[in-house]
Amino acid sequence: MGKKFVQAHFSEQSKLSVLSIVHRVKNTLLDRLKKLEWMSEETKKHAVKKLENINIKIGHPDKYIDYTKLKIVPGKHFENQLSSNLFMFSNMLLVQLAKQLKVCAAGKTARLVHAVTYVAMRECTRRSRLV
Repeated sequence: MGKKFVQAHFSEQSKLSVLSIVHRVKNTLLDRLKKLEWMSEETKKHAVKKLENINIKIGHPDKYIDYTKLKIVPGKHFENQLSSNLFMFSNMLLVQLAKQLKVCAAGKTARLVHAVTYVAMRECTRRSRLV
């Protein structure tokens, strides 16, 4: 459902346009960081490394979660909840492994509407929304 919503309301051109803006802002910040006089070289190196490690997510995930392996049985609420929790936990583990391998994977579904910053993961996320 999330993928169909994105296809109908958030074009690839929109995503590319916003990504272009974000990359220009990031490059400008990188240039400014390198020119700072009050910051030591060691601190600049760490700041540049942090900036380069920011994971940019705009609009919708590049890779969607495949729900075909999730088994839901009508009338089995408790079992379905357990199955769903196990599926999402397994998916989160795969996402973490993918991040370690520097592969782009999404930990959230496309239908979520939010803007959030994950400080520990050094990423800023802005999801699309229906206006």
